[in-house]
Amino acid sequence: MSKFQNFLVVIVLVIFVGGIAIVFYFSDMNREANLSKAVEVKNVSITKVSIDHYFRMIVTDLLFLTDTLESELGSEDDVEHSLQKMAGYFRSMSLRKGIYDQIRLINEEGREVIRINYNNGKPEIAGKEKLQQKGNRYYFRDTFRLKRGDVYVSPLDLNIEGGKIEVPFKPVIRFGMPVFDADGKKHGIVVVNFLAFALLDQIKKLASNSLGDIMLLNAHGYWFIGPKPEDEWGFMFPDRKEISFANTYKDEWSIMRAQDSGQINTNSGLFTFKTAFPLLADWKTSTGSAEAFAPSKKQSPPEAYYWKIVSHVRPEALSAGSRELFARLATLYAALVLALGLSAWLVDRTFGKSIGMPAGGGLSPFVLISATATVIFISEVMVMLILPFFQPLSKMTEAFVNASFMTIMVVPTLYFLLYRPLNHHIVKRAIAENELREKSDIIDSMLTSSVDMAIAATDLDFRITYYNPMAEKIFGYAAKEVIGRTVMQMHTKENVEPERFEKAIEIVAQKGEYRYSVEKEKDGEKRYIDSRVSGIYDKENNMFGYMLMSRDVTDKRISEKQKEEFITELDRANTELKDFAYIVSHDLKAPLRAISSLAGWMSQDYSDKLDDEGREHLQLLVSRAKRMNNLIDGILKYSRIGRVKPQMEKIDSLAVVKNVVDSVDPPDNIVVKIVKPLPTIVYDQTHLAQVFQNLIGNAITHLGKPEGEIIVACDDEAEKWRFSVKDNGIGIDEKYFERIFKIFQSLKARDELETTGIGLSIVKKIVETNGGAVTIKSKVGAGSEFIFTIPKQIDVDAQ
Repeated sequence: MSKFQNFLVVIVLVIFVGGIAIVFYFSDMNREANLSKAVEVKNVSITKVSIDHYFRMIVTDLLFLTDTLESELGSEDDVEHSLQKMAGYFRSMSLRKGIYDQIRLINEEGREVIRINYNNGKPEIAGKEKLQQKGNRYYFRDTFRLKRGDVYVSPLDLNIEGGKIEVPFKPVIRFGMPVFDADGKKHGIVVVNFLAFALLDQIKKLASNSLGDIMLLNAHGYWFIGPKPEDEWGFMFPDRKEISFANTYKDEWSIMRAQDSGQINTNSGLFTFKTAFPLLADWKTSTGSAEAFAPSKKQSPPEAYYWKIVSHVRPEALSAGSRELFARLATLYAALVLALGLSAWLVDRTFGKSIGMPAGGGLSPFVLISATATVIFISEVMVMLILPFFQPLSKMTEAFVNASFMTIMVVPTLYFLLYRPLNHHIVKRAIAENELREKSDIIDSMLTSSVDMAIAATDLDFRITYYNPMAEKIFGYAAKEVIGRTVMQMHTKENVEPERFEKAIEIVAQKGEYRYSVEKEKDGEKRYIDSRVSGIYDKENNMFGYMLMSRDVTDKRISEKQKEEFITELDRANTELKDFAYIVSHDLKAPLRAISSLAGWMSQDYSDKLDDEGREHLQLLVSRAKRMNNLIDGILKYSRIGRVKPQMEKIDSLAVVKNVVDSVDPPDNIVVKIVKPLPTIVYDQTHLAQVFQNLIGNAITHLGKPEGEIIVACDDEAEKWRFSVKDNGIGIDEKYFERIFKIFQSLKARDELETTGIGLSIVKKIVETNGGAVTIKSKVGAGSEFIFTIPKQIDVDAQ
């Protein structure tokens, strides 16, 4: 072979390998670009879900606070006492959630009545001297004008205190609702200042795997989250009005404003965006105001309240991967060119020379060539170096003899380009057969795990491969009728819309599964079927088919319907109870107070004009009015249990018992002993105080001995606390154990003891509503012991 021929072969190989490198480069770059786009789409989508979640959670909290406040206004005559209780509820909410900078009750005149400051995790109730006038703030005006049940959501902006933007910046959203009493009179608004740091920080964390900057924009293109802190909140400052995404990226912003989501690839980089509409259709909002005491410019519909979530990958970040890949391929290509050039140089060096075969050459990596650059001898070791895994070696050594030296350079190249892919295909086929067996095992294990469920499996072409006996029972087809047929064929037979099938496959691809319910008529009876379509995956997480799992849920649906009807009836009963409580509180207590006051005046002014019998009757009237008032209070307390959500928090039970003992003020002949220690528990403090007050008060009232002792104790019983209130009184006959816990029941005549017969009923209802139980141990003449339990693990959110 001439020098020119050697050179030509080298050039062809260089071009050939270079072409492969170029194809690989552009293929890999396209794959990387698609992957980057998918990652950014995922980031902005997750961010939108997070925003929606926060808004709904906050409004749920606001509804709870407002409902509780309105309930207090309707059941308490002592407004000051109600406000103190609500301040405690507000503080508990602030402490438990940790996302509200302030929780406030503002009256109809715009004056703060209650304000809870978060105070860096140590919520405090603001003193009266610190309460401010907020009647001229836009969020008060915009909320106070709303109807009952309406929710107001302010724009996201920076908090203003004392007429100035608070430093360091404190981003807040104000959620508000008007407050009404039972007569429909508006008393003010409840406002929670959501500390938006929680949401903004979570957005940044969710996008931590983004190639570029994650940005959050308001509807006017201003940054809430920007590439630089100094770019953020431009709309709040007169001298920074021009600093916005809308001004920096005008062309991109014009496209984003017109679309809810999409991707734009411009000279400025890759922009992936999605629009978040966090308000529900019946929520209210307005434009707000960046000035402290300026009103909103206008009221806005919910759809006008939107944010743009934007991921911006700069051009240099997009090209970083291509530069790295190009550098790797260029290095490899240069090495191959150098190797080919070195081979040509070796041919040129050995051209015209001859050499004898060395002894033992078969055990050394030798190639002997003639003066015409043909192979005289090549050792098996050399063949192994050139063509690894090629068998048999003896035939290859013979094949190379008399070949040109360039052949032993070309053949390895062709081996790696042609033979190895072919060999890989053979191996891949064997692997595929093994995977098929594994997939069969996977399907079998999934199918045998559910005997009460109809299961059908298909391959990726939607051809049915499995159909279990329960599927035959539910769908009415024998396995032999459906196996081997496609889902589309069965849908045509069943008159199922093609759109439903296409929707199912699309959702499975996006979310991993698709759930739906259908109604079927069978033997003249309506049956309800719940189904789930999901992918079937091998051990390497590659999908190789689809699975339909269906269950007849007719009995469950009937039970749920009955449950819904029961809940509806229960809600109606609760509404009637609430109305009854209002009637009792307002319509009965008002004339009762008048009777009591009149009797008091008569006792003071006309006592000397009445005889003993008259004074006795007058005193009896005062006593009966007092008893009736206590009875009404007891009924109201009883009706509130279970209707008003308890405020679960960590409380010191010892401190609660001490306060109760002080308030009950036992007579000198009765000693109350507390067996320490008493635990710190999670409970509603008001409920716990009512339980101890009623049990200790009941023991004092019914002691029946000149010297009495009441012992309060607690035992640790694994999953619950076991509290007890024990006395050394006259005891109770066992036949009355159930009766004493019934409302309005007393074992002694009402005239003998001033009692309402409600106290123990309240104890039982409180304890059982909170997951505990009440029991009694007693013998006539040997005292009584009331025992109640409190679970250690109380689900606060479920209360």
